[in-house]
Amino acid sequence: ATDTYTSNGTSGGTWTSTDQTIATVDATTGVVTALSAGTTDITYTVSSGCGSPVSSHKTLTVSPNVSAGTVSGTSPLCIGATDTYTSNGTSGGTWTSTVPGVATVDATTGVVTAVSAGTTDITYTVNSGCGNPVSAFKTLTVNATPSAPTANVTQPTCSTPAGTITVTSSTSGLSFSIDGSNYTNTSGVFPGLAPGNYNVTAKNANECISSPTPVIVSTLSGQPVHNITQSTNYCTIQSAIDAANSGDVIQVDAGTYPENVNIPKSITLLGNGTLAAQGAGTNAPIIDGGAGTNPATITVNGNPGIITVTIRNFNINNGASGIDVLQNAVMTVDKNTITGYNKNGVTFGPVSLPGSGGVSGTISNNIITGAGPISTSAQNGVQISETNTATVTNNLVSNHVYTAGGWWATGILVYGGAGVSISNNTVNNNQAGVGITSANNNIVENNTITGNANSQAGVMVTTGNSASPLSATGNTIQNNTISGGFNGIWSSYCNGNTYHQNTISGCTGNGIYFWDTDNNTVDQNIISNIALNTGGWGIALDGGDILSPGTLGSDNNILSANDISTSDAGIWIGNSSDNTQVTNNYLHANHYGLQVDVSSGGAAPAGLAVHFNNITGNT
Repeated sequence: ATDTYTSNGTSGGTWTSTDQTIATVDATTGVVTALSAGTTDITYTVSSGCGSPVSSHKTLTVSPNVSAGTVSGTSPLCIGATDTYTSNGTSGGTWTSTVPGVATVDATTGVVTAVSAGTTDITYTVNSGCGNPVSAFKTLTVNATPSAPTANVTQPTCSTPAGTITVTSSTSGLSFSIDGSNYTNTSGVFPGLAPGNYNVTAKNANECISSPTPVIVSTLSGQPVHNITQSTNYCTIQSAIDAANSGDVIQVDAGTYPENVNIPKSITLLGNGTLAAQGAGTNAPIIDGGAGTNPATITVNGNPGIITVTIRNFNINNGASGIDVLQNAVMTVDKNTITGYNKNGVTFGPVSLPGSGGVSGTISNNIITGAGPISTSAQNGVQISETNTATVTNNLVSNHVYTAGGWWATGILVYGGAGVSISNNTVNNNQAGVGITSANNNIVENNTITGNANSQAGVMVTTGNSASPLSATGNTIQNNTISGGFNGIWSSYCNGNTYHQNTISGCTGNGIYFWDTDNNTVDQNIISNIALNTGGWGIALDGGDILSPGTLGSDNNILSANDISTSDAGIWIGNSSDNTQVTNNYLHANHYGLQVDVSSGGAAPAGLAVHFNNITGNT
């Protein structure tokens, strides 16, 4: 600043400044120019005339000029971001933005808010003090922020037990985060997530971050296996069994369960859906044990204590066997459809585990279908083995035929068991319909057994090893309807069984055939249409009596009150079938009513008693 200093003294004097760094003064005119802050004396001196030199002065104080300084603040900013701008100039100034549509600034505090993409100058102005007004600015660039991304959630399921978040955006070049800090994900797919709340954000190349999209990954729900007792849910049948307490009820929804289920505790296992009269019902679940010879689709093992298990309303497919019950279990196997197994449909006490006992229970209302005819395995629909027992009733058992020889596949087989009741079953197209092998005191009654060209016997009663004969004893075969196949009933190497009131027809071999089978009662059976023109016999006694080496025959049998027709021979008695009682039989419309056939070198049967028979109309 400048100012003209004056003096009311004698004119013609000169002006000086004591500190010319603070201010200078023109010696003649007295014009003072302030240079810097500080004080100096501006002196007027008259150097001529009387009393000269004389002077006077005034002290000049020079104040500093105000400064806008340098403006500082963050640039660029993202839309929505804020920052406080500052200046190192004179305080008390005001802030302005040249383009408030890009960013606004608080006039007093300097707080800048980014509004939209673009540029603006943020200016600091000092409007008071020396040298005012002064201003300074900084150019702010505002970058665009990505829109909030769209996030889809794949909730956890039994097949994929963790959640997945998939992020989509119409903007390219973004990275994504579900925690607000890690932005390494550029695909937008976040798999393997635990249940919880997530905030999904997107970041662009300018480091601008979108507003969050909230996402919830739920806990797993909709599991199809339910422990009804405990109100808990599971993805697999086995996991439900493992977590269950003894005695719990487990219900399984419709669907396919690729599992080999192991049951070591008392459990009721129920397939959901409408129950059928026989076999699995509508929408019953499927348990698929997979191909192979081991293990079974369902294995029950009560070792060491007795357990109680119910299996109802399932489609049980594949596996070494459908259901294997190893030991120590009271079973209910009811209303299941069992197919695709390698060996057996249902087994109580597998022969592959000698000594496995303590199994009992009911096998009822099931549909059990073998793969026969096959050469790979001698299948059995139901097998009761060792010392185990069962009630086998109202099942449909079919298609068990083994073509490789040496064994017969059987619809229902009792192998060494005792006290088994087999009743009211429909048994179709098996190599042997019902088999009693080396087993005592079993009852086979009221079954409908139908054979075809592959069927060897409707009912087979035998000892598995002829070196240890006559161990199949005390069995009762009664009130069965047997048709088709080669033999209606085949009995070999056994003793003391009863064959009562069976209806047998349409066999291509024999109605009832005994080989080395002694002390049996065969009574009140109706036998017809047994290979009339091809050498078929209604009842045949044959064999070599292995209890008496060197002799032949089935001995000490009682044939009583049977009705036999349309066979080549109504009753045929072969070599050395001694002590046979033939009484009160009705033998009619056969080629031979009663035929005694002694082969070359054989011996006529001894002790044959034929009384009170009606033998008529035979040709």
